[in-house]
Amino acid sequence: MRHQKIIIKEQHLLLISEKAIYWVEEKCLILSDTHYGKAGTFQQGGIPVSSDITYHDLKRLEKLISTYQPTEVFFLGDLFHSHENTEWRILSDWLKKNKNVVFRLIPGNHDILPKELYEQSRLLLEDKNYIRKPFLFTHHPSENIHSDGSVFSISGHIHPGFQLSGLGRQQVTLPCFVVTENSIILPAFGRFTGLHRIQREKEDIFVVADDEVIQV
Repeated sequence: MRHQKIIIKEQHLLLISEKAIYWVEEKCLILSDTHYGKAGTFQQGGIPVSSDITYHDLKRLEKLISTYQPTEVFFLGDLFHSHENTEWRILSDWLKKNKNVVFRLIPGNHDILPKELYEQSRLLLEDKNYIRKPFLFTHHPSENIHSDGSVFSISGHIHPGFQLSGLGRQQVTLPCFVVTENSIILPAFGRFTGLHRIQREKEDIFVVADDEVIQV
């Protein structure tokens, strides 16, 4: 597990190869678009998808917590994919076991469960635009980004991917962090998610390739 360090607003952020950010000063782990429960949603629709995906992604999160020892974890939306299913109970039990960490959910468009379920699982349900100075945390990257630099937004939602080209017309699209003057967009943490290929304009792109984070 490796990372790239960047400095934003005099704060140190580690872009981690497990598709998360560690905010050093606040001892905070930040991730987006886990989409836990998506396999269960497919199963309910008669599509045989293994729930091992949820266990695997929770193990990845456990490893991040063990490595970086955060006091807080921010989920930037789309924590759970849809309506309650058996995978919600797996996730809820896991959250209750990790009593030394504060878990905050900044809700996204998929976070549609009743408020009581979030609270019973130890999740703190925040406003969709959650401010922890000097940052604004939100799910949708199009919201609250000011061209004058007065707000620096950290978000997810679009599952960004960047296409790399090699010799022999080889091409591969990899998940990436997108860093602009006023924002960061995280790659989707969940494995059972697609990629939205982005076109570089003025952004800094950091692709996730196996256990590396590489600026391209």
